[in-house]
Amino acid sequence: MHEGGPDFLALWEEGAGEHPLDRALGLISAVEGMPRGEAAALPLDRRDRALYRIAARLFGNRISLIATCPDCAGETELSFSATDALAVPLPAERIALADGSACRLPDSRDLAAALRAPDPEAALLAAVLDTTADPVRAAEAEAALASAGGLADLTLAHHCDTCGTDSETAFDILDYLWRRISAEAQRLLRDIHVIARAYGWSSEAVLALSPSRRAAHIALIEG
Repeated sequence: MHEGGPDFLALWEEGAGEHPLDRALGLISAVEGMPRGEAAALPLDRRDRALYRIAARLFGNRISLIATCPDCAGETELSFSATDALAVPLPAERIALADGSACRLPDSRDLAAALRAPDPEAALLAAVLDTTADPVRAAEAEAALASAGGLADLTLAHHCDTCGTDSETAFDILDYLWRRISAEAQRLLRDIHVIARAYGWSSEAVLALSPSRRAAHIALIEG
């Protein structure tokens, strides 16, 4: 991050070619200063809590999105705050099972390894269980993890004003955050393009201008 605020172009450039799992770690490292290895070891709920803090820092506390009705495709605007999300109780990192063993919440390393396996779901369960999974233990662990996902499995209830259907929409904080960062980066690239082409300035000179001055120059150029 630079002195004048978030460097959206640097965040976008670094994350554009990464897998979403790595992109999340890169954002946490760049904005919160946490080493990638440490971020990778965070249970997914705690990783997502870091992403909510980043969203609030970069774009403000309010999070808005459009939910689509599964019945009529009508659109409903939903809004909540990062503070609301962070108030969700923190799940335990380890979950006791009926046979006395336990499983832990998965982290980014577990997900990355599971995605490379022939059966990702079985590989993920094997990684988080203390002992070898038999069918009964695996089913219990799977149910326990589903109920203890915390912010990693956040869903938003909404009511369709068009047809009256009540439904739920899954919310992915990384997807939201990355869309906002990408939009800011594209806006900055356009500002640089318009002003540099008109005045022959360098990108550094354009970015040194405040947002209001850049907007004023673009209005004069395009007016």
